[in-house]
Amino acid sequence: LSLTFLLSSKEAEGQLPAKLLVMPVDLIGFTEPHQTQLEHISGVARLKVELAGQYELIDHYELIKANFTKENLRDNSLCLTNQCLLELGGSMKADKVLAGYIESLGPKLIVSFQLLDINSQKIEKRITK
Repeated sequence: LSLTFLLSSKEAEGQLPAKLLVMPVDLIGFTEPHQTQLEHISGVARLKVELAGQYELIDHYELIKANFTKENLRDNSLCLTNQCLLELGGSMKADKVLAGYIESLGPKLIVSFQLLDINSQKIEKRITK
C-alpha cells in the first residue's frame, strides 16, 4: 500500500510545511507473533512521511512525552473516532493527522489509512485496500 497518494500535499511554495501527527497503526484480529511483526508498520509510515519531506513530523515520541502511551492509544475507549483523533491532533498542535488500521480477515488483510485535516475537521483523503 503506497502512502504517496495520501501524503501528497498542495502547500504553496515557500510556506512552512504542515505539521502531521502520525498515529500508531491499529492492528485488528492478529495474534502473536504476527502482531509484533506488524507493529513495525507504524515505523514504516513515519519513515515514509520523513522521506517525503512534505510535512513536519509529530510522531509517537511526542505523544509519549505528552503522556500518551502505545497501550492507552490502543485502548478501545481512547481515540478511535475521527473526532477524538482531531482533538488529539489539535492538542499536539498538528495541522493534520495520519491514522490507520490493518485488519486480518482469514487469509485476507484490509489496510486502511486516512488523512484528517484539523482546520476543516474533515477527512482530507482516505485509502483502503
